[in-house]
This record gives sequence, C-alpha cells and structure tokens, in this order.
Amino acid sequence: MAVAFSTTVMAFNSRLKDESGVPFGVAVAPFAAIASSGDASSSSSGGASSSGGASNGGGGSGGLAGENGDSVEERLAGSSSSSLRVHSAHLARCAECLAYINGYCAFERSGWICALCGAMTGYQDSRYTRAATRANLNELQFEVYEADVDLEPGEDDDYDDNNIRTRSPANVASTSIAEGHPAYIALVDVSSTPEFLEVVKSALLAALEALDESAAFGLITFDRACVGIHDLGGEEMMASRDHDASQFTPSVRVVPLSTEPADTISAVGMSMSVPPSSVPLTDVVPLESMLASVGMHKERIIGAVEALSPSKSHQPGARRAFGAAMEATCDLWACTPPCPKTAFGCRVSAFLSGAPDSGRGALVTDAGEKHNGGASNGTVRERSANAAHWLTAPPDGFYARIGAACTRVGLAVDVHCIVPASRLPVGIAELDIMSRATGGHVRLYTPDGDDDTSNVALPRDLYRHLAAPVAFDGTLRVRTSPEFRVSRGYGASLAEDAAYEGVYHMPRCAVSDTVCFDFEYADRLGFARDAGCPPMVQVAFQYSIAVPLRALSSSGLKVARLERRLRVRTVQASSSPNVDEVFDSVNAPVVASLLHHKICRAVADEGIEEGRALLKDWLVILTANYHGTRTLKQDAPLDVSMASCEALSSLPRLAYAMLWGALLRRPDDDTVHPDSRAAELALLNRLPPALVSRLIYPVLSSYTAQGDLAFPRHSLSESALSAAYEGDGGDDSPAIFVLDAVLEVVVAYTPAAASYPCPPPAGSAIRKILDRWRMERPVAPRVVYASANDEAGWQRFRSYLVEERGEGGFVGFLDGLAGDVKTFLETS
Repeated sequence: MAVAFSTTVMAFNSRLKDESGVPFGVAVAPFAAIASSGDASSSSSGGASSSGGASNGGGGSGGLAGENGDSVEERLAGSSSSSLRVHSAHLARCAECLAYINGYCAFERSGWICALCGAMTGYQDSRYTRAATRANLNELQFEVYEADVDLEPGEDDDYDDNNIRTRSPANVASTSIAEGHPAYIALVDVSSTPEFLEVVKSALLAALEALDESAAFGLITFDRACVGIHDLGGEEMMASRDHDASQFTPSVRVVPLSTEPADTISAVGMSMSVPPSSVPLTDVVPLESMLASVGMHKERIIGAVEALSPSKSHQPGARRAFGAAMEATCDLWACTPPCPKTAFGCRVSAFLSGAPDSGRGALVTDAGEKHNGGASNGTVRERSANAAHWLTAPPDGFYARIGAACTRVGLAVDVHCIVPASRLPVGIAELDIMSRATGGHVRLYTPDGDDDTSNVALPRDLYRHLAAPVAFDGTLRVRTSPEFRVSRGYGASLAEDAAYEGVYHMPRCAVSDTVCFDFEYADRLGFARDAGCPPMVQVAFQYSIAVPLRALSSSGLKVARLERRLRVRTVQASSSPNVDEVFDSVNAPVVASLLHHKICRAVADEGIEEGRALLKDWLVILTANYHGTRTLKQDAPLDVSMASCEALSSLPRLAYAMLWGALLRRPDDDTVHPDSRAAELALLNRLPPALVSRLIYPVLSSYTAQGDLAFPRHSLSESALSAAYEGDGGDDSPAIFVLDAVLEVVVAYTPAAASYPCPPPAGSAIRKILDRWRMERPVAPRVVYASANDEAGWQRFRSYLVEERGEGGFVGFLDGLAGDVKTFLETS
C-alpha cells in the first residue's frame, strides 16, 4: 500500500494553507506491492512514496522492521499463508474513532491511546497487555499490515421477477461458495480484418499462459448481427451432473442479436421492451458449459482461439453490435445461479476493431466532427465546451448503465481497441465510463498502418495484467486526526458509499491503481489546537482475492480459495506554522495528480476553457503567495520559475505542459485525435503520481556515444537540446537522447552516435532501462528509434518538446504569468 501526501509538512491551519496555495491531499495506491521492511511505500510501477517510523510495541520510538530482518513483503503480502496474518477479530479498534491499532499508539496499564484521536480504549484481552508480546505483533511492528477477514454469512443471492441475480457491489464475493474457479471471458469482434484477429489470438494465447490452472475460460464472438458462444466446458457440466461426458462435442452456437434500441438495461433488474438477443444466451449454452477449466482443457481452448476467423459478413467498413453483445453477456452471467464458476465474479476482455456502430449502444462517430471538437465556428469557449463532450461521457448513457449492470453482478470489463488512426473514432470516452464503473480499463492501440500490427503490445500487456494479483470487491476508508478530514475522493473506479460517509468502493484494484483524496480542516484552529499531536492518516482497505490451491477438488479440477483480507497503513506527518517549510515539503507529482483530478471535474461540468482558467488561476495564486513569503522587499523581481525552492520548481513546467496535454489542449491547437486524448485521460485517472507527472511532462535524458548515462534530465526545449549535443564533443558529451513519455519512448541518435548500434545492444544501459519500463508499467511503452538521418523519427521526437509550443513557448508563458501575478498583487 502506497501513501503520499501533497506536502509532508502540513500547514498549521486553514489560513496558512490558503496562504501557501498548495493543494492539501493524499495519493493512495491501496493494492501497491509492499516493498521492504521499514518502508512499505513504493510500488513497482513508480507509485507514491512516503516514509515514517512507528513506535514499537512498548510505546517507545523505533523502526518498522522486524528484528529478524524479514521484509514486510515476505512476512505479510508475499505469502498466501494465513499463519503470517492476524485475524481481524483480534485487532483492537479505538472506541471513539474506530481506527485500527497501530505502532504509533501509546500503551498504558489499563488500555491504549489512539494515535489518531487520542482516546483511551481498554484492553479486551491479553494480546496487548505485555510489552514482550507487543514486540512480536505485526500490527505494531510494521507501518502496514494485513489481517484475515471472515467471509460474510453465506446467504443465497436474491432473484428478481425476471430471474436476474441481484447482488450489491459490497456483497459480490459474499456467497456461501468459498472455493471455485476465477472466470475469464473473451468477447471478440469478428467483423474485423485477419490482421486484427492475429493480434487478438496472440493476446489470448498469452492470457492462457498467464491464467492459473484453477481458472475457467470462456469465448464469445460477435459481429454486426450475431453473437457466437463457444461451448468448451460442457464435458465438465455433464460430469458434475452424472451424465455421460463422453458424448460431449465442443461447438459454437450462433444467436441473432437485437438491432432495436433499449431504454433500460436488463441486468439492472428493470423491465425491458426488447431483449439484447433473440434467445437468452443461458438457454442456448449455460454458463457452466461455456466456461472450461484452463488446467484440464487448455488444448481445447487453444484450438478454439486459433480457429477464430472473420465473419462471413466482413467487408471494408463492417459494423459491430458491441452494445448488444455486452448486454447479452451480462445477462448470461446474471441469470446463472451461484456455482463454483461464479464464486469470484468474472473478468471480461472485449476486443474491438472499430466503433460500436450497430444496434443498441451504437455510437455516432463522425470523424471530422469529432476531430474538430464538433464545431468549426463559434467562440473559443463554445468550441472548447463542445470538445469536452468528446473527452468525457454522460453519466446516464447506454454504456454507463451497462457498467452499473456489470458491477451489480460482479463483472469487470476491460476494452482493448486496436484501431489505426485512419479509422478513428471509436468512442473511447463512452467505453471508458462503462469499464471504470466495473473496475476495468480501456486501452487504445493504434498500429502504424492499416494492416501493420507489429508494434501493438497487446499480448505483453494482457499477459502482465492477468498474471498480476488483483483485489476485487474492495472497500476503502481513510481516517484522519480530528483536525482535518476527507472532503472528496477521486479515482477511475472509486465510488463513494451512498449510506456511509467516508467509505468508498473499488470493484477491482490492480497493483498500480491509485486514487486521490482532498483534505479540509475541521475548523480554523487546525493543528494549533494541540501542537503536540502530529497529523495522522490511516488507510484501511478490505478486499477479496482468489488464492490458487495445490489440492484438487472432488471433481479432479484445480480450484482457488476465496479469501477476504484487510490491509491497514497508518502514516504520520508533521505540521508547521512556517509557510516556507510547507513549500519545501511539497511533493510535486502528488500535487499534479490532485490538480489533474480537480480539473477533470471542471472540464466535465463546464468545458475545457473553464479547466484552463482554473489551472491558470491556481498557478497565479501559488506564485503570488510564494513571492510574498520568500521576498521581503515589495519591489523585488518576481521569481515565477520558483527556482529558489527545489520542491516547487517543477510546478510551472507541469502546469504549462498540462495546458498542452490531453485534457486541456484547445481544439484549435489539436493535432491528436480526441479518441487518443480520451484514452490518455483514462490512463491518467488511475496511474500513480510519478507516472502522472511523467505523462504530463516527459523525461528527457541523454547518453554518451558509448551508451553511458550523460545527463539524467534535460528540459524539453530546442535550446536545451542544441546546448547538449553541440557541446565540446568529448567522450562524456550527450550523443543519444531517450525521451520517456510513458506511452511512448523515443530513442534519438545524433551524428556523434553513428557508430553505436541501433537498437541498443542487449545488456546496455539504454536497453536495461527500456526493458525495465516495459516490465514495470501497466501499459508497455511503444519504442521508436530515430537514427541521425531519420527525419520522420526526429520529427516525432521534437513533437514532445512541449516548451516550444504556443506563442513564445514556455518562456513566453512565464512572461505572461509574471504579468498576471503583478496584476493579482496590485488588486489583492
């Protein structure tokens, strides 16, 4: 679990916070890998980090590491053995604020004192009464710890009048079935080209290698008119019902899809005028028969995948009824009674070769209108407001309702779009609102040519996505000291509980998924109320996970066990009445993440121009406050670059880059298709802060002609580039530039590196860093190599030099900022 504050030194009170102008919040990656003893803060994907020490079990000061030197990961998160985790029933909780006990608490003879609220809670048993015992308790020795949680009582799921299984998101995993098969369904668009299907086949074969043998796999295909259900697991269903399994033959059943629009979504439990398919899919192939065991029938599944081919109706410009196919799949799952194959919910991977443009859920995708923001005239504000509708989707549209239906029955939907730029748009924003409601994601892969899919990294991404652990049915609670509280939460799949304040739900949570929270002060006194009590934050994340078992079930199949766990992390910060200390403690990537989420809300509500104004106003106020606190003379020159404060110095560049980024770039200045922008936004909304800031303002580093690191960071400007490779030409001079924009990495060779191999050889410093980025990130970056004579490659490289954009570039932006700050100071 990763936790990072926007400032590690918090402003003493709300007045000082307003004087600083720095956002007051935190970034949390609930399921991030626990790194090492003493610091459980970092994740493999470049997540947020913080450090702090908790008191030891006896109440004195000490580190978080165990005395035997074992890492936190080995003792807590890295093992499925319950012997390394305490049961949640044994964890003491504060009688006042309900916070979990932790190493920052103080212990007295009759009870313990909560580190968050300061209340005394009496001992309920002998677990915490002796110092010698406390010294060996994970919950007191580590800043982050895990506990086992009992599954909720196994009540049967409810069925409505339409025989639809209804389960709230909080109870998706709370069934009486504690063992079963994690389910995975591939929903494949076959109204596509053979090149598209070859990529999908490679991805599905990679997925089969990633899935555990206890998993169950299903395959459904669709085109503009029909859906095909592959009956791969009927043998298992027949055997479980004492039928002659030898009579089973794998087959594909084709069912016509409805082309009529629907006002309601069936799986929501509401009446519908027209069903999504001519016959309910469960009547054609029961879900238990469609899903086949990966461990027992892997070769059969591989055969079905390799046999995929374009539908007979495929032709240039073919259409696809994705909306009806998705709704029918949701109904198939919802109408199936609880069984071992439904115990863990289901991960659905949909593969699209173009826009869902047929039948219900068809999106109107006029490429010219979409690329130009939907209007070629009108004021800038009108065009920007209209363009915002292509980057965000209405919360009550068809795919929003499909997402709510899938979440209700336990489906997590990932959508993978493999579409050349010439065939855009797809409607990424509409598809994303469905996926993020379920805890899934949307990815857009744009091949270099209409038929060239060699650069599509979908197989690698899908393998890593399915091989990594995932938490589902998550509930998140952030508790704080009484001086402040959570005011709002942000995140792709974060949904606030309708009944309980401060409780949030996450249907699915990957290791890199990050959410943010805004804080506000409870009153004007802030931390001045009790200066001896530092600010405290405790994050509690309760989730379910599928743990594969070595033993076979009674039917001879490998199964997984459903486990419910609780992960708790308590972090201590500090406060100060000195605004300079607040400035010096700023965590710029976290600030950038908070700003991004806030501005997303403004853009969705009022348009791009309003979001740009909000960002500019914030930067003017921050710069004015910084000038007022750092400069004693009123006539002193403005330091708009904030160069004298290292923690703040990157913020003007980040703000400038955000104005030219995926969210705030004006349609008149746009050279990138809105779908590509929407796909980037979908990724930004869930990335950890370190990658958010890098996606906003890419990192440019340089290497010598021998392949050794020359400079770790350059500014993104032509002048910095020229100064770098027009230097003295010595052995230590930059000769190769590596520009990391998260989704794409450009390796550019200057003439001085003509003798160095392109691509860099295996084992070289450049190749090592590229391989590490491919392995660590949720989306493998596309790598582009530009030799000294490759004009197209260098043009692509220069397209990322953001400081050259606009009138006057970044220098002109700073000049304009200085004028705005002077006006603000004169009028305030």
